[in-house]
Amino acid sequence: MGLGSYPCSDELSLQMLGMHGTVYANFVVDRSDLLFAFGKNKQPHVSVCTDVKLALRGLNEILEAKRDNLNLEFSAWREELKEQKNEVPLSYQAFGDAIPPQFAIQVIDELTNGNAITMADLWWIGASVARPDAVVVDIDGDGSFIMNVQELATMRVENLPLKIMLLNNQHLGMVVQWEDRFNKSNWAHAYFGNCSNESQIFPNMLKFAEACEIPAAHVMKKGDLGAAIQKMLDTPGPYLLDVAVPHQEHVLPMIPSGGAFKDVITEGDGRSMY
Repeated sequence: MGLGSYPCSDELSLQMLGMHGTVYANFVVDRSDLLFAFGKNKQPHVSVCTDVKLALRGLNEILEAKRDNLNLEFSAWREELKEQKNEVPLSYQAFGDAIPPQFAIQVIDELTNGNAITMADLWWIGASVARPDAVVVDIDGDGSFIMNVQELATMRVENLPLKIMLLNNQHLGMVVQWEDRFNKSNWAHAYFGNCSNESQIFPNMLKFAEACEIPAAHVMKKGDLGAAIQKMLDTPGPYLLDVAVPHQEHVLPMIPSGGAFKDVITEGDGRSMY
């Protein structure tokens, strides 16, 4: 998405678009007369193969040459986008001592002054190798972590200063969300815990870290999270922080598969029936 190439704090930034993109980013695409997509793998109406930097420079030169004949006044459009940002901002709810996953990510951002490289996919080891001077944090769910748990050994052997913040909801969160929303919460094979002892977190993720000689900790209460994350950041080398989060949390906004902007979901979670 190229999100790291432009500051999200800038008023012109609309952040991510797509199924779980911001409402205002998807609003722009829905209302646009012309959309330039750079590096996207979607089938366009017109396709051009070139270097993105050269393409942008060329477009700017064309617009500058035609400036006197173009109406480049976009203040009304920008005001409309500002209204969308104010009406439907990214937000989340808090429930007592429970740790909302969004809150955990927010704390990471605050404690690193927004300078951490945060990843949620398979290339976090590569990011750490490429930028050993940077704080690299893999923000993972327990489902995806289990699929790549052997990489703890890689982290230890290579002594990479990688930090893993594991958002552990004991479920395959994406699957559960779809089952909650579109299948009346009829779950199938999405629970990770031990059915004979549901009060216990299972599997014990700290044991995986221990097997690979990586320091680790577990945190369950919102009030303890800041200190736990700070300890993770201050510990030299790799570190695993297992953060218990509610499985009822849904990733929102969401445009259902096959839906359009008008179908966007902005409210609700697994605590309600649909």
